[in-house]
Amino acid sequence: MSASTDPSKVMVFLNELFQVFDNLCDAHSVYKVETVGDCYVAAVGVVTGVLVSADVGQSCDSTNAEQNTHSMVTFAKEAITQSRELSKPNGTPVDLRVGIHTGAVMSGLGE
Repeated sequence: MSASTDPSKVMVFLNELFQVFDNLCDAHSVYKVETVGDCYVAAVGVVTGVLVSADVGQSCDSTNAEQNTHSMVTFAKEAITQSRELSKPNGTPVDLRVGIHTGAVMSGLGE
């Protein structure tokens, strides 16, 4: 898209899209870590401290881990749904790719 679209239109589009994500972060206690190009990186339990620890060998309360997982998955699903209300600068629908990493705590690694 960026190769065939005016850069200012790409920036306006990404700003609109990331504003949707920013609003969803607030609604789901998700923390925006950074944006890298067109990639929006977010996490749960980082700033709030709800997730006890991701350090190897330390435990995590399963209820908090489940809440964090639920928050992130709900955030991702709503990001997909709400982004479909926008159009790319060329008029085509927005399609997202979402990846979620649960970390060593959820998988039981490091114990």
